[in-house]
Amino acid sequence: MDLVILTHLHWDHSYNLEFLTKATILVQKTEVHYAMTPLPTDYRVYGIGRRGFRAGWLDAFDRMQVVDGDRDLLPGVSAYFLPGHTPGCQSVGVETRDGVYLIAGDNVPLVENWEGDDRLRHIPNGLHVDLEAYWRSFERMERIGGHVLPSHDPRVFKQELYPA
Repeated sequence: MDLVILTHLHWDHSYNLEFLTKATILVQKTEVHYAMTPLPTDYRVYGIGRRGFRAGWLDAFDRMQVVDGDRDLLPGVSAYFLPGHTPGCQSVGVETRDGVYLIAGDNVPLVENWEGDDRLRHIPNGLHVDLEAYWRSFERMERIGGHVLPSHDPRVFKQELYPA
């Protein structure tokens, strides 16, 4: 099975899907609904209304598998509905011998967002649609446990290999 799991539909997470012609694209139902008619402040991040630019997720629309909430996808691989950064943000949990690795998406763009500071145990991304849902998602990520992998932090690539 060729499966691509999108954490959300912002252009930088869904671009080039037209090249993955045989893949099923998994995305949350809430995310698709919002991406179709976002608030004007979110047009650009969803690739809407930009002259000469077509949102990558539109090219894969006919191959999308829409889920509503958490889903076990494959043995040891689960999608978790964790809204906040976007209405339909999700993370991917992968069970390994070293515990769960949670691919957090933009709910945790940098290590510092997860590690927090002296005031907050986690720091939300400045770009979000629902701060209350975001905070609840942080709490849920703590309960899921394991290792959190940020989406935009190059330090994720310092480890050559993650345990199977």
